[in-house]
Amino acid sequence: MSEQVSIYGLLDPRTQELRYVGKTKNGLDERLRQHGADNIRTHKNYWFQSVIKDGFIPEIFLIEESNENEWEEDERFWIT
Repeated sequence: MSEQVSIYGLLDPRTQELRYVGKTKNGLDERLRQHGADNIRTHKNYWFQSVIKDGFIPEIFLIEESNENEWEEDERFWIT
C-alpha cells in the first residue's frame, strides 16, 4: 500500500497569485510552518519572508492527493 502525498500551492495573499507548488506527506499547516522556518536563500524563501514582513501569511491550499509512486508526475503537471 502506498503512502498518501499532498500536492499543495502557496498563494500570495497580497495578489492572490500562485507562487509555489510542492508536496508533503505531513499536514498542510505543518508544511506551512516549515516554510516559515526555512532560512535557505532561495527565491521562494525571499518571497515568503516579504509576505511576512508586509504583515501577511502566505496561504497554503491542497491541489490534489497523490501517492508516493505518482506524486512527481502530478507535481510537475501543476508546476508547468
